[in-house]
Amino acid sequence: MRDPLLDFRFLLTFLAWRYGSEEFDTQTVAKDLKTLLYGVIDDPKLEERLRPKLISNDLRRLYTMGFLRRRKVDRECVNKHGKRYNCGYKYMYRINNQGWKYLKILLKNAKSEDDLLQFLKKTMKEAIQEARIARLGFEKLMALELFENGRILDAKQILENVNEDIDRRFRGKGYRRFQTNRLLFEERVRCWMIIAELQRELVALREELEAKERQLRELKRELKRYQKE
Repeated sequence: MRDPLLDFRFLLTFLAWRYGSEEFDTQTVAKDLKTLLYGVIDDPKLEERLRPKLISNDLRRLYTMGFLRRRKVDRECVNKHGKRYNCGYKYMYRINNQGWKYLKILLKNAKSEDDLLQFLKKTMKEAIQEARIARLGFEKLMALELFENGRILDAKQILENVNEDIDRRFRGKGYRRFQTNRLLFEERVRCWMIIAELQRELVALREELEAKERQLRELKRELKRYQKE
């Protein structure tokens, strides 16, 4: 299952705060996000979420929303002998006019850099929390599949771990006052189960479509050969 995207408002605000009107690429953004957030949020999955591959998806999302512009440039790599060569391309992004207009609306209450940093920290904590909920939903889906495949003990162990995580969240004094909150939390976990299943089905359908397209191209090539003969 793909991790949930960073909240686009958080990411756009971070880009404005860190780069202003300058260009940036995926690798730079991933590195700078780690530098900002390490020590601010204590979560072992943070490094996994901030991988360049996932940050690339986030930047592409902002681009399709119309908040960034981009240009394609050659990507330079270095081999083991120290020789530099082109190894494909990458995108260089920059916040466009529409992005700045949206930021003015979004940050009208941020009067200083400290206010902006606090906004970034708060929004990132919310994004990490949503990632935790998504993980619980995915693990519940895994447990269901293991049970259906006859791996009862493995399914039971995963469910015990999920329930322990949820119990830990609602443990302590006043526990009974939070029954409604717990039910809502578990419903969000269940929704992530559904999303995980739908995402997997989507991937399978895409792979099936690609296979059929390859088969169709091969049939067209064979047809052309027969026509020439």
